[in-house]
Amino acid sequence: MTDIVAVRRDDDLEIVRTLVLEYLAWVVAQTEKEYGEKIDLDSAFDHAWGEIGKFHAPTGLILLARQGGAAAGVAFLKELRPGICEVKRVYVRPDFRGNNIGNQLMARLIHEARELGYARMFLDTAKFMRAAHVVYRALGFKETEIYSESEYGDNFAKHLIFMELVL
Repeated sequence: MTDIVAVRRDDDLEIVRTLVLEYLAWVVAQTEKEYGEKIDLDSAFDHAWGEIGKFHAPTGLILLARQGGAAAGVAFLKELRPGICEVKRVYVRPDFRGNNIGNQLMARLIHEARELGYARMFLDTAKFMRAAHVVYRALGFKETEIYSESEYGDNFAKHLIFMELVL
């Protein structure tokens, strides 16, 4: 059974930190393999962890999934502007993939976004993350143009798919 909780305690942040680092290491490796683009892992992590405060209440959320007591995955939500939020860094550890955890994390994020009063949700996903695309589309996300608050410039955005869900 998968248990998904909102991270509210500092002691949970250490495992979240570990999961973010694992996720980014995987993304960096895949990006170089798929596109020949080199990304400095330390810089990517410093950027990601430097904005962790944007994912806290009252406008943001960090979800931690555990299965059998072990940390299995993580997902983040932050406000872009009033009424509009963004999903970031949805990650399920390789040993836990195939157990519907990514879908459960996303369904919970959507539920929580509605509870927080958001009307629209955006996300970006690398073109190589095909399994994630299936989950997003099954939940109602539609492809859209790059949104103004995206952290990616045109040069790297060509490797991404941007999606939107009307809540």
